[in-house]
Amino acid sequence: MGLTPDPVDECEYDFNSEGKFLDEDENGYKHVDQDNYERICAFMTHRIFEIMQEPPYNLKKVALVASNEYVENIPKDHSFIFVSENFRTAKELVVLIHGTGAVRAGQWSRRLIINESLDVGSQLPYIKEIQNRGWAVLVMNTNDNKYKEEGEKIPLDKELSATAEEHGENVWEEFVDKKSSAERIAVVAHSYGGVVISAILGDLPEEYSRLKAICLTDAIFRESRLKNLENPPKVCNWVASALPLGKPEEEGSELHAWRVSAGTEEHERSSANAMPQIFDFIEKCFADKPPEKVEDMFCDLEEVQSELLEEEL
Repeated sequence: MGLTPDPVDECEYDFNSEGKFLDEDENGYKHVDQDNYERICAFMTHRIFEIMQEPPYNLKKVALVASNEYVENIPKDHSFIFVSENFRTAKELVVLIHGTGAVRAGQWSRRLIINESLDVGSQLPYIKEIQNRGWAVLVMNTNDNKYKEEGEKIPLDKELSATAEEHGENVWEEFVDKKSSAERIAVVAHSYGGVVISAILGDLPEEYSRLKAICLTDAIFRESRLKNLENPPKVCNWVASALPLGKPEEEGSELHAWRVSAGTEEHERSSANAMPQIFDFIEKCFADKPPEKVEDMFCDLEEVQSELLEEEL
């Protein structure tokens, strides 16, 4: 967490049409040293910021400030997020929250983005699927917490975003509650993103009913926060596991915070791997027809796979 790196003017790598991070000879990333890796990651981070604002995504980069209007000129002492063009008007909204560390808005895993592709390590496939369904999307940027004044060595806290939790709470207040007219909201949170949505839950009034689903990917989650709500959202955590995708890890508690397999033992890969089932879960929750028991998660997936096989035959 902390300082977001400055843009890098030149880099020997860039994304090709398939989302792979290659040099001009179409070779993949080769590690030199940590300084070089951080320089390349800085370039990659800002390229993803650019890609999210370009077609087909066309997201708006807006400042995290207390304002009734979008502020697109980002003050250096404030963080920023990304929202879709239909953010104010759509009746369904999905909020994406990445994990802790060096990742920024649009990323699940720097390693997977650089070594494999945007499809595996970035949030772009989620954004595309959300938009294909006509829903709005908000992409948080919870690790953007510090900035430096010119000539100063010690970083300062950004306003409204000194910590990941503060960022999340203020984004929810200033954007989700004040600017979005969504009647149905879902959250997808990876790793420490679960702590962020837990903090947000603690701020919500007990009668809050717009939040329908929380989809966690190998995340830390404070289940007790669900007790604050009269109509808590359905919660499922797709955890790193050797079990098949959707197979229950354990029975859900009375508060319905379920744990099922993400179909991978890699923590960083859980978001990409669980994505098809996550959208099925969100769609059911938006339709007020959520799975009634954790065992249904795996059964639903088997039905979908069976239907696809029949179509192929």
